[in-house]
Amino acid sequence: MKKKVGVYRLNGAGPRGSTVVAKGGSNPDAVAEAEIYERVLPRLPVPRLRYYGRLHDEDGYFWLFLEDAGDKVYDRRRAEHRAMAARWLGSLHASSACDKLEPLLRSRGPQYYARHLRDGRHRVTAGLGNPALSSADRAVLQALIQQCDTVESRWQEVVEACERFPSTFVHGDFVGKNVRLLVREGSEVMIALDWELAGWGSPAPDLSVLTMHDGEADLEAYRDTVRERWPELRLEDVQRCATVGVIFRLIASVSWASRGLAYEWVRKPMRHLRLYRESLPEAMKRMGWA
Repeated sequence: MKKKVGVYRLNGAGPRGSTVVAKGGSNPDAVAEAEIYERVLPRLPVPRLRYYGRLHDEDGYFWLFLEDAGDKVYDRRRAEHRAMAARWLGSLHASSACDKLEPLLRSRGPQYYARHLRDGRHRVTAGLGNPALSSADRAVLQALIQQCDTVESRWQEVVEACERFPSTFVHGDFVGKNVRLLVREGSEVMIALDWELAGWGSPAPDLSVLTMHDGEADLEAYRDTVRERWPELRLEDVQRCATVGVIFRLIASVSWASRGLAYEWVRKPMRHLRLYRESLPEAMKRMGWA
């Protein structure tokens, strides 16, 4: 399992006494995030955190030093925040600068999530033998296995929904905890954090955040933002891709949570896996997979 990342605020360490955030990690994702800050984000037309550099310490930890993003978080219940997110994602995905980024990025297309699907199902199946599980836990896991089988049997539809979009640069984990609102030059702007999962692929996982509340209005705002670059894109294409994104994020979450089934303490992974098992049917229904 990944070692836990440490995040610290260094008060007064930045320019003019500002706060710097030191983010440490010991896995390849930390290095990948540094590459995003150094080589990718400066080319794109979206606001970003100021990046102060990186270093390796004697314990093998890799540290990034960033501007403090503050504490004003994205609130998906607020229509103005969702509209900002739709425009921010549209600007990111449709930037002409993205065309030259593919060689710098890890693949985040359907094949990446297909691996998560297979790996998660394998770990869930193996986990059924864990004696710490109750009979109710095993029923949840068996239902999850069946859901994974259904998703895999319809995978060509997933691929076709993604192919309605050009591949582009995607954040990969655009959710409320990874989004902040900052004031820059007198205006409030949206900033994304935690680029460890970013890469080159379908916009689907990023669009999943726009399916909540008044999802159609938010997805329409996204479509309007990208229309100049992708004029052939229909609202129904955006809606279906966003639903695929929900499925992508859920099967990736199953893959990550299922690692905990190899251990005696199963309460936490089972709490997450039960939630994913309850959430998948609605997304599958929206895809027409009754």
